Amino acid sequence: MFLRLLHPFMPFLSEEIWQTLPHEGETIVTQPYPAPQTHWHEPSTEETFRLFEQSISLIRTARVLLNYSPRKRSKRLCDHEEPAASATLVRLTGPRRILTRRILAVPISQWPTSNILRSSQAAVTVGMSVEV
Repeated sequence: MFLRLLHPFMPFLSEEIWQTLPHEGETIVTQPYPAPQTHWHEPSTEETFRLFEQSISLIRTARVLLNYSPRKRSKRLCDHEEPAASATLVRLTGPRRILTRRILAVPISQWPTSNILRSSQAAVTVGMSVEV
């Protein structure tokens, strides 16, 4: 299936690979283009990725606004207005750690009241500690 998706963009390469692998049919050109699989659609995965992307983007923006280098350690907090989305942010701690070091998913009510830059986008709010 991957080769049939690739074929319109790289016809010669995909045809060459097609001929070396076990296949049905004479050539990839005569094979039908893959049809969408509606049962593969998972809205919760799209929502999880949207939350992931927003939190990463806000943290990186805050880092740039504070002129912090990527290696600089600072406290990074993240929260969402909805409890279910907050639970998703807690679950995303591992993958976000790879992209932005450590982000803690903590309710806003428990955030420090001073020396913190808060950024919001939609219902996601992130905070980064500020040096004084």
